[in-house]
Formats: sequence, C-alpha cells, structure tokens
Amino acid sequence: MIDRKFGRIVKFDEESRKFPIRGILPKSIKLRSYTWSCDLNLDQGNLPACVGFSVSHEAAARPKAVRNINDAVALQVYYEAQSLDGYPGDKWTNTKVEGASVLSGMKAGKARGWYGSYRWAFNEPDLALAIGNFGPAVLGINWYSGMNEPDSNGLIRIKGDVEGGHAILCVGFNVKAGLYRLHNSWSKDWGFFGDCFIARDSMTYLLYEQGEACIPVTRFLK
Repeated sequence: MIDRKFGRIVKFDEESRKFPIRGILPKSIKLRSYTWSCDLNLDQGNLPACVGFSVSHEAAARPKAVRNINDAVALQVYYEAQSLDGYPGDKWTNTKVEGASVLSGMKAGKARGWYGSYRWAFNEPDLALAIGNFGPAVLGINWYSGMNEPDSNGLIRIKGDVEGGHAILCVGFNVKAGLYRLHNSWSKDWGFFGDCFIARDSMTYLLYEQGEACIPVTRFLK
C-alpha cells in the first residue's frame, strides 16, 4: 500500500473575492445534473503533488480536453506552483517545504495556456451550479482518514482524523442523489476507476473549513 502524502497548502488571496463564479452565472440559472468526462488517470504516488495533478486533470477534462498530459507534466506543474508560492521544490533547492496552494496551481495552468481565466465558488450552492452548468472545479479541502477508501457504492464520508490538505478535481454533480463526483490522482485502481462520490452536506462542511473551489472559465484547446 502506498503511503500517500497530502500537499494542498492553505493560501488565500483576498483579490480572489473579486472573481466569484456567481458573478458570471445567469440569474435564471438552475441546478443541473452533469458529469464532465476525464479519460486521464494520473497517479501522484507518494509525492505531495496533488495540486499539480488535480490542475492537470482539469486541463485533460471536458469541456475542452488538453492532450499530451501525463504524470511528468503534472509533476512539473506542481514544481511551478511551488515556485509561485515562493518555495520552489526539490528539483531546484532541496527545500523541506512540501506541497503547494491551489491558487498557485491555477496560475501555473494559466501560464501554460490551458485557460485564460478562472473563478471561485465560495460556497456549496455556487459550486453545484458551476459543476452542473459550466465545467469541473479544482478543490482544495481537508482530507480525513475515513475518506481514504470509498465504500461499496463509491461514497466517501467525513470521519476520523484530518490527514492533511488534498487537491482533487470535482467533475460531476447529481441533483436527485445530492452527490458530487470527484476524480482523484491516485490511479484508476483507487475507488471507482479513480473516482468517488461525496454528499452535498459533506461538501458544505469541507468548503466551510478553509476549503476552496476554482473553476476555469476561459478554456483553450491545445
């Protein structure tokens, strides 16, 4: 069994408050069930590189899928995010700081030309609207020990102790079931072919405790 490392670092910028996803959603918009396909299953192994891998998963997902993304590319995105955070990774300085912020990961993806801009969902209702109507979201959340293995239905629940911060891609929302679908970077052997589900009330809690959700809004196809 791989000893997973959790590498999402909590780092917010007040400027992000000026760019809510709610600000560009039509006032008449309604909740919609939808799942954005991501045919790529990356594996971060035992590296604290979840930010680079979740951002890379987002780029490889619909509605516009970037090609030629692999584990090596995702790891490079992680190093670039670390550099933007002000503590470049082992590749350059052998720093003991591990992990990166979602904000810097999104900046790294933008610098690669994967998208032109991104917005933030600051609560669960806005995330539900964004996922169902706009596209996937890169999440930065606390990860509990009880979430390490989904149950027989692919569901993860908040229980146990916080193991660290994790970045993961949210690819789907089901209105009737009240579930989000997450695409993890722990290979296709984890969960339901790399995916799992989490209830709306759990997502509400995770976003409340210093969680975040970032959605690219201008996607480029490379």
